[in-house]
Amino acid sequence: MISLYAPSKSVYSGSLSASYGGFYGGKRFFISPGFSYSFNKHLTVGLTYEYNHIVFNKYLEIDSSTLYQSNLIRLRISYIFSTKVSLKVYTQFDDVNHAISSNLRFRFNPREGTDLYIVINQGLNTNVERLDPHLPRVNNQEVTVKFVKTFGLWESRSEGLRTPSEK
Repeated sequence: MISLYAPSKSVYSGSLSASYGGFYGGKRFFISPGFSYSFNKHLTVGLTYEYNHIVFNKYLEIDSSTLYQSNLIRLRISYIFSTKVSLKVYTQFDDVNHAISSNLRFRFNPREGTDLYIVINQGLNTNVERLDPHLPRVNNQEVTVKFVKTFGLWESRSEGLRTPSEK
């Protein structure tokens, strides 16, 4: 695998990964360019493309070769309101499954060691008529709420570590 990365300290950043080699009895060519742009200290947008070209000379006891090609396009949008509140959106289009998957993440950090996450996931079918009976437009939806509280069992003091019962 070859990976190239542009400096990430500027408003622009980019990457390029590519590989060629064996893949479960076949040969795989993979390439993935990516680009991101920071509009300001709050808003960053990134776009990544991934191409896979996989050839199997013999697949499932069939003597003819099998070709698998996929194209993935990923969009990332991140908005940091403050050190305590952020919103991130991840969306991916997959041409093999004819699907768009989206993930919206809200994070609230009222104080150090305490986080509240609200995550909304949704999957959409872009070609609902490819199967019979037809697929639903909305493949899946879910809302997840996660609360994280970090606490310490040990207290650090200049004379060493003490358990709470030793106070």
